[in-house]
Amino acid sequence: MGAGKAYWQAKVGQDNAVYQQLWHPAFVGWPCGFKEPVSIRPPLMVPDAVKRSYVMDTKAATEAPNLVTVFYHVRETDVLPDGKVEIIDNDITHTWVPTPAGWKIISGMCKQHDQAAH
Repeated sequence: MGAGKAYWQAKVGQDNAVYQQLWHPAFVGWPCGFKEPVSIRPPLMVPDAVKRSYVMDTKAATEAPNLVTVFYHVRETDVLPDGKVEIIDNDITHTWVPTPAGWKIISGMCKQHDQAAH
């Protein structure tokens, strides 16, 4: 599914226009860093000087007539303005549903692993 790649490309490029369009209005999920599930779209990304890259490894997927659930392992590498490198590993689940405007994330969950600094 190309929508998953669009998600990560939007994150890397901090492209709010694309990123915000990927979320279904009825979204419910448990994003990384949140203590409780939320039923709101994520906030706008604030552009910064961090250079991000992602390596996405799809671990499993399942589909039904009107949804696809994908389980990813994602390694985010952030190069900070001072040259410090942070690596963040996440296990992420997204459930996508088709809409007239394309595939949208209707639910998701994130497990963030400990950060490694280099």
